[in-house]
Amino acid sequence: MTGESRLEWAETSGAEDMRRQDRYGGNFSIPEFKPWGTQGAVATVSIIFTFWIVLANAFLIAVILTSRYLRTQRPTLYVVQIAVADLAVGVFYCPLAADFYLQQVWTHGCESLFIWNTFLYYTTFVSVHALGLINLNRLGGHCCRLQFGPKVKLALNLTLIVLLWFYLVLFGQSVRNCRETEAVIIHPNLFCHADISYTGAITSALIGFFVPGVVTVIFLIIIIIKEKFSKSTHHELNRIENKVFSLKVLSGANAITLLMSLPCFVLNVGLSLGSCGSLECIHWSLPVTTVFEWLLFAKSGIQPAIWLINPDYKTAMLPVVRFIRRQPGMDTTELVEADDNSDEDEASNDGPEVHTHKPQCADEAPTDTGYGTSC
Repeated sequence: MTGESRLEWAETSGAEDMRRQDRYGGNFSIPEFKPWGTQGAVATVSIIFTFWIVLANAFLIAVILTSRYLRTQRPTLYVVQIAVADLAVGVFYCPLAADFYLQQVWTHGCESLFIWNTFLYYTTFVSVHALGLINLNRLGGHCCRLQFGPKVKLALNLTLIVLLWFYLVLFGQSVRNCRETEAVIIHPNLFCHADISYTGAITSALIGFFVPGVVTVIFLIIIIIKEKFSKSTHHELNRIENKVFSLKVLSGANAITLLMSLPCFVLNVGLSLGSCGSLECIHWSLPVTTVFEWLLFAKSGIQPAIWLINPDYKTAMLPVVRFIRRQPGMDTTELVEADDNSDEDEASNDGPEVHTHKPQCADEAPTDTGYGTSC
C-alpha cells in the first residue's frame, strides 16, 4: 500500500470513528486529530521549539552546575527539577511532533503515542510542584528558624526532591490506568488505546495542576504580604533567602508557569465534562486546544530566561558565556576555575562597595559580617 493510498484508507476507514468519538476523533494514523495548520508550518514550529527549549534549558543547567555559589543554594535544587522537566519537552515531545507531521503518520508504536499524548500532565506536574516547594522554602524563612546545620537542611531538601519524583511515578501510573477503553487507529490494521479517558483527564488535571497550583499561589501571596506589606525586623530579613531569587523573579516564574498552563487545562477539563458534544463544536475546539498546548509548552522555553534575569544568575552565567566563546584548548576545568575566580575579579574591578554573593546561613558567615540567617 502506497503512502497516498494508505492515507486515503485511513481517512475513509476512520470517518465513522471520528463521528463516534467526542474529543479527538478515532483516527490517529494521520495528524488530523490535532489540526495545527499546514504540514510545513507545524513541522517548522516543532523544530524551532525543539532547538529553543533544549538550548535554553541546557544553558540554564550549565550555569547552575558551573557556579559554586548556585550549587550551594537549596532553592536551586528545585530549579534544576523544573529545567529537567522542560528539557524533556524539547528532547521528547517536540521532535516527535515534527516527525508526526513530516511523515503524516505515527510510526513509533502505541505506548509512545500514549505518553506523547499525555505528556503535558507529566511536565506540568513537576514544574508546579517544584515551584510550590520553592515558595515553601522561602516561606519557611519568614515563619520559623530551624536550628539545623547546612548538611541537614540539604539532606531535607534532597529528601523532598526524591519524594517529588516518587510521587511523579505514582502519578504516571494513575495516568496509565486511566486509558480510554475505546481503541483508535494508529496505522492500517493497527489499533491502540492511545488516549486518556474523560475521568482520567479530569483527575490528572486536578492532581497535576489545579490543586498544587492553588497551594503554590497561596504560598506566593503570603510571601508577597510578608515581604511587601509587613514590617519585618532586621533579624527576619536576614533569615530570608532572597539573594538567590528576588521577589519579582519568583513572582514572574510563578506567573509564567501557572498562567501559560491554565488555558490548556481549563479547556481539557471542559471538553472532558462534555461541554462540547456536537461535531461542529469539536472541529472548532480542536485548533483552539492545539494553540493552548503550544502555549503551555512555550513556557518551557521562556522559564529559563526568567531565572536568568536574577542578578546572581546573571553573574554566574558570565563564565559559561566566556566558555562558549573560548579559545581552542580551553576545557571545562578552566570553566569551573573561571567561575570560582569571578567573584574576586568583579570585586576588584567594581570597587570596595560592590559585594558579590553574601553567605546566607549563620554557620556559613563570619561572626562580624551581620549576614547570618537560618536558611
